Amino acid sequence: MAIFGAAKSILSPHLVDWYTDIYTNVYGYDNLYKQVLSQFNTYLKEMVNSLQFTAFTNTILTIGVVLMLFYFFTDLTEKAAMNQLSTLQLGKSFCAALGTIFIMFHSKNIFIFLMNMVESLNDSLTIGARGHMIVSNILTNDITQLLLSRCVAEHFSVWAILGYTLTALLLMLVSLAVRMYILYFATTRVLQMFIYYMFAPIGLADIFENGPGGTINTRSSGFKYLKTIIALMMQIMVITVICQVYPNITIAVNAGYFADVGDDELQKQQEEKKSNSKKDSTDKNKTEGSDDMEEDEVEKLESTAAFYPLKKFEYTDHQASIREIIVNGVNDIKESLSKLHDMLSGDEDDEKDSNEDTSQTDESAIKDDEIYPLIFDAKDDKKDNAVISNVGTIVNHDKEKEIIENSDYRMTIQSTERFFDWCTGSDGSKEMLLLILLVAKVLLISTSAQMCNSLLGTSI
Repeated sequence: MAIFGAAKSILSPHLVDWYTDIYTNVYGYDNLYKQVLSQFNTYLKEMVNSLQFTAFTNTILTIGVVLMLFYFFTDLTEKAAMNQLSTLQLGKSFCAALGTIFIMFHSKNIFIFLMNMVESLNDSLTIGARGHMIVSNILTNDITQLLLSRCVAEHFSVWAILGYTLTALLLMLVSLAVRMYILYFATTRVLQMFIYYMFAPIGLADIFENGPGGTINTRSSGFKYLKTIIALMMQIMVITVICQVYPNITIAVNAGYFADVGDDELQKQQEEKKSNSKKDSTDKNKTEGSDDMEEDEVEKLESTAAFYPLKKFEYTDHQASIREIIVNGVNDIKESLSKLHDMLSGDEDDEKDSNEDTSQTDESAIKDDEIYPLIFDAKDDKKDNAVISNVGTIVNHDKEKEIIENSDYRMTIQSTERFFDWCTGSDGSKEMLLLILLVAKVLLISTSAQMCNSLLGTSI
């Protein structure tokens, strides 16, 4: 028993964090990337505007201008020696020199403009992904985390905690690896962009032909330096688009899949909506003689399926008795043994076994007046007890304070299990799909970066 208690105390605090991280990383808004961009933008802008950094860049600028003039006159001398110093070649060299000087003296403004453009793009995509922001805002809210943690720590048996931990472990490791990759990619690209900006006057100095020829040599070190800056900028923009549009991809891939894996309640609602939609459409066709069917609510349910378990969050101040907790633990053992028997005997579809109630969500002792909605809904009769708005902000500060001070408040077991099951599927089969989607996110970023390099002929 001491071992079980120790395991429960170790695993339960991390379980909610793991599932929250998995859910937000797959369906929510990528706060990590936005934070990286925001922090780097703020810090780098302050840095480039400081007196010490300005003195350093002025020194680099002076060295760059001297080198550029050296390469410019060297280029003219070589052309004159080869009797190729025509008016056309002289004009090309002067245009290249003027363009290089412009970039050198305005490199600071160009860098700030590029970073502001990326930040603006990120904000624009954020506005388009407000629905996914709701997922992150609700789940990362302190009250949501507190209620979920209390439910797991006090009302989940050690077997349930261990089972959910093992189920989430692989997803958590892959999710963490994906986040680390995005953090590494975004950080390195922004830092590379900053370093290339600092030494741009020196890097762009040798942008001339350095010899006879008909056109400006785009393979010169100066042009390679310029193309590298453009490639870095393109990569930063690509990862911005992928990170913010990715939740739309996961929702699209999972459309319709939620009805089979996650929660039977949504499936019943979808079937009911489809049935009502067909009936209404038939009546309309009879009366109006039209073959056009009105858009039903099923598509809306499927497109917002990622929000379903969050909108169904309910909390209570009912405390389960010792007997309830023991019975739940026994049910978990029965369920595990039953699944093991089905797997070994091949009798997975046995009707008798499937009808056995071994779930942990039986909270029959809770009365209806002891269950309150967490998310505010104007149509709900218990809306006065709601704490969080449908965009993730606190709307009932008095209730928030009461929940924090009274440790009896917790999320209902059914709400907590629904949320956990929604991450991996009620039978765990959804886990493989989410792993594939997470790996696909990394491949999208990596492939897009290589494509940017190929387009500009660089290797970063």
